[in-house]
Amino acid sequence: MSTNPPIVPSKKRKRGDITVLSVNVQGTDPDDLSRAIKKMRPDIISLQEAPKGNHLLYKTLQKTLTDLNNDSTSNTDFEFSMPEIVPEFPPGAFFVKPTVGVYPDQSVKKNYAIIYNKKKLKQRKKPKLLDYGKDKNRKNELLRVKTSFDGTSLGFGARPPLGMEFETTTDQKRIGVFTWHAPTINDPQHNRAMNFFEQSEVVETSMQSNHMTILCGDFNDQLNGHFLGSSGFSEGISHKFDHVIAHNASSSQDLLTVYPTEMGSLHTSTQDHFGMGCEFNF
Repeated sequence: MSTNPPIVPSKKRKRGDITVLSVNVQGTDPDDLSRAIKKMRPDIISLQEAPKGNHLLYKTLQKTLTDLNNDSTSNTDFEFSMPEIVPEFPPGAFFVKPTVGVYPDQSVKKNYAIIYNKKKLKQRKKPKLLDYGKDKNRKNELLRVKTSFDGTSLGFGARPPLGMEFETTTDQKRIGVFTWHAPTINDPQHNRAMNFFEQSEVVETSMQSNHMTILCGDFNDQLNGHFLGSSGFSEGISHKFDHVIAHNASSSQDLLTVYPTEMGSLHTSTQDHFGMGCEFNF
């Protein structure tokens, strides 16, 4: 369990505390993404199904972020990190027990990529894939794991979410952030993966110890029965399988209403992915 101090209620904060842009970039035009970032200037940018590091997408993004960082009209409020790239699947095995490894699908070569505004946020915990083999809330399943096949069939080999933590530079409010490209809804591991994530110790701890917890990404699920009810993720936006939702936010705004052209360009009809932009207060 986290050793963070207890949450102290924040004084009333100005509108637009944290702005999040989440995009599954499979099929996305890099120039469309860059235009959206230049217009919106999000504090957190979360990309799923991102390519390898030498792809045109990153070259375009790096130029965009450098231009924004050098823009004297805005760089007092914005200084963007370069993309942090983390594979959606870990290399090698997940060892759910010291002698039992689960072998995820190594044919999947896509990545997560995280960008954030360093003027507003300090990174407290670097992006890391969730390891359910160390999750106290998975004890019952772990007791049943005797072989690699057991571990896979019980759900430990599914594509995991990525978790990280930030702190606001002005008043040191902590924000847990998770992004995920979930197994497809037809994948036999999909429901187990959804339950593992919703019930995970890491998400539970984030909700208890941070001032706000944000979940974003392509969940390949409409979240019926997940997160939106008693779990308390009551603010945010969803469009089919893509979501940006928050626990302990006081309000939210769908940025599609503010930037309809830029957000509309991030809908890839061939892949049926939607760019999700949301502004949170907490």
